[in-house]
Amino acid sequence: MVSPETNTERVAFSIQEFCFRNAISPSTYFKLKRAGLGPNEMRVGNLVRITFEAELEWQRARTHPIGVEAEQNVRAAAAAVARSQKAGALAAHSPRHVSKRARA
Repeated sequence: MVSPETNTERVAFSIQEFCFRNAISPSTYFKLKRAGLGPNEMRVGNLVRITFEAELEWQRARTHPIGVEAEQNVRAAAAAVARSQKAGALAAHSPRHVSKRARA
């Protein structure tokens, strides 16, 4: 059995490590933080650390958003569908579209 004294598993991460672990850029991290959607931070002097538990809570909150965040996600998804439909229509009308090429 591993005792707490010999357990070397990390339980807190720097912002850079958190970003790497969650495949986001530091600028995205700070953008989310400004919007009130960042993880809870632990401050020790000048150091900022994000605990493993805070990371899990943040991931759950992003996976199952509520309130304003959920509404924003619905609007963003609808906007993405509208953009893709517009792009598809424009591509189909292009003279270079695959359906308008001569067959070899």
